[in-house]
Formats: sequence, C-alpha cells, structure tokens
Amino acid sequence: MATCLADAMFSTAHYRDNFAAYPATPLVEGESFYEGLTSVEYADRRTVTDAMVRHVAYRAFQSGCCGYSYGAQGCWNGATEWAEHATTWGDLPWYEGIDLPGGEQMGHMRRFYESLGWTQLRPASCFSSGSGINDAFYPPDVSADSSRSTVVLFFRETYRRGYGHAHMSEVQAVPYSVRWFDPRTGVAHRAPDAVPVGGRLAVPDKPDDRDWLLVLQATPRCASSPLPPHDERSHRDDE
Repeated sequence: MATCLADAMFSTAHYRDNFAAYPATPLVEGESFYEGLTSVEYADRRTVTDAMVRHVAYRAFQSGCCGYSYGAQGCWNGATEWAEHATTWGDLPWYEGIDLPGGEQMGHMRRFYESLGWTQLRPASCFSSGSGINDAFYPPDVSADSSRSTVVLFFRETYRRGYGHAHMSEVQAVPYSVRWFDPRTGVAHRAPDAVPVGGRLAVPDKPDDRDWLLVLQATPRCASSPLPPHDERSHRDDE
C-alpha cells in the first residue's frame, strides 16, 4: 500500500517501478490528497480539489495500482461542526465534506474501469505526442492489455493541445474505435474510428484543456467490452 499521508503525490515512475519489481503484489494508493483538505506542498498550501483527486486516482490505476482510497475533509476525522476537530488539514465538517464532487467522480471511475476489464490492463509506453514538451513534461498515463486490443490514456490538464501529431505504436493492424471519457460526468463521447498507418495509430487532440481519458479498442473487441451505451454521446450531441 502506498500511503501518502494526505499531502503528497507519488509520480508515475514510483508506481511503475513498484509494479515492475513486484508484479504479483497488489498495490493500493491510500490517503493521497483527501478532497477538501489543506495540502502541505513544497511551493505552498492549497485546498485539495476534485481535479487533484482525479489526477492521483487515475494516475495510480494507469500505472499498475489495483485500488484507490478516496477521503474527504470532515469525514475522515468525524468533524461534526466547523470548529470541532479543526487541524492543520482544515476545518470542514462531515456534512460539507460528504457532498464534495470527487466522491461521485470516483463512482464514475469505478464504472469506467469495470467496463473495460481493467484487471488485464498494464502500464504501457507506446505513446508519442509528437511534441518534445508534452513527451518530456506532460505525457499521458497509458495502460493497455497484452494484445493492445484495449488502450487507455489519461491526459491531465497540463497536456498541451495542438502540439505535434500524437500517435500510438505497437497496435494491431485493424481499425480501432475511439471514445473520450469525461471523468467529471462519467459520460463517454464517441469520436471517428481510427485505422493504423505504417504501424502507427493517430491519437486525436483532447476535446478541451481539462483532463480526459481516451479509450482505443480494436474492432474485434468492441462488442465484448464496450463502454456503457447509455453513457455514450457523439460529438454531434454537444454541438
């Protein structure tokens, strides 16, 4: 178990290195950036937002973890009033913390991975953004099954749109369905199918500058492990 004491984040490399060294040992990310807490970081202190929670949770799962423990200020310490149990982490009471948006978003995350057969996914390094800046500083966290039938990419807010021509390598020589998943709402948005050219599969740009997940599925697998159809929309639905 990786315990970060509510005020730190492990890097992707920490998880991947642990998974590579102990592939048969389950790794769970626990107590990292509980929502609503006041963080303690190198630069400054700030209130942990739902975006920060998503980044820790999805990065952990994309990097080999098999679990994530969500927490919220006021709930973890049973604070019944604003002034009660006030600590350096904050003074939010439980009845405020219980309604923070990250809790619902973790439900979206669970359903997302359960729809994909997540136990077969492993950290992968078959992505190139075509941009030195993104590859060096803001690469997505990528996971895939052994046959590359399903590939999942988590793009954080920091990933810069419009830089280079991103692509996946080591893919099957078949068309892939393409879906963007909104981790805030749990809704999947269909995008045009993609066909590999010269062993590379073009990766579209994020819908906007927020964090998103991209799901690529080889055509033979689409019928067996789709995202929930009631959660799907095409980009035309948003126009």
